[in-house]
Amino acid sequence: MSLTCNINRTGRVLRLLYGLLLIAAGVLMLVFWANPTGGWLAWIVSTVCVLGGVFAVFEAANGWCVMRAMGIKTPW
Repeated sequence: MSLTCNINRTGRVLRLLYGLLLIAAGVLMLVFWANPTGGWLAWIVSTVCVLGGVFAVFEAANGWCVMRAMGIKTPW
């Protein structure tokens, strides 16, 4: 599957913003929730948040949306 640009400028900006917010939220959860408690659920939720944010930033950087690549229509 090639990473052909399939989103416009608005979509890229929105993906970048929510990607950065997810990364920040994930890091905060890692520091204040997962690390002190040490529970497996806290680590999984925090890590998934960070990885989702990294993927959203990747989409924004490449102008590519995985949902649109699969044929699902998104507003941006």
